[in-house]
Amino acid sequence: MRIRRTFGFQVSSFKLQVSSFKFQISSSEFQISSFKFQISKESIMERIERREYKRMFFSIEDGPVAVFDLPNYQEKTIRAIVMDLSPGGMGLSIKKDDNIIINVEDRLLLREFKGHTELWPVVGIETKIRWIQNYKGFKHMLFGCEFLDIPETAKDQIRNFINSWADKMTRR
Repeated sequence: MRIRRTFGFQVSSFKLQVSSFKFQISSSEFQISSFKFQISKESIMERIERREYKRMFFSIEDGPVAVFDLPNYQEKTIRAIVMDLSPGGMGLSIKKDDNIIINVEDRLLLREFKGHTELWPVVGIETKIRWIQNYKGFKHMLFGCEFLDIPETAKDQIRNFINSWADKMTRR
């Protein structure tokens, strides 16, 4: 019987490298008594880097809050938790509200970011909803917006925020 000691496999788009393992075989069962693996920053970023822009993911507790004007509703705004952010757009989460209906291709105007002063200059940008995940039984709805005609200075501000946030998270 030949056993390979090092191999790679994919789980949820992340590459894991198994560096060593031991096992015992007794009749038709086997047990892994020692197993360790390492995930490199490069392998995690590999999936993200296929996109045009690098994204930063946030927890519900840490994520900024984006406030949008809804053009289809007079003076109505929505507050959404930013789940991921890039210079190209963002993924958001909002509590379901029967009074607000959004659809793919709707345009929203980004009024402000709350919670992170570094993002305050990134305002007044029109966005377009590209996808929506709205499952029955869930209290929140997820959707993704693309920035439309975003100035290069705003893209730079987002890039700087992403880089500083990544540095902050690696120091925790």
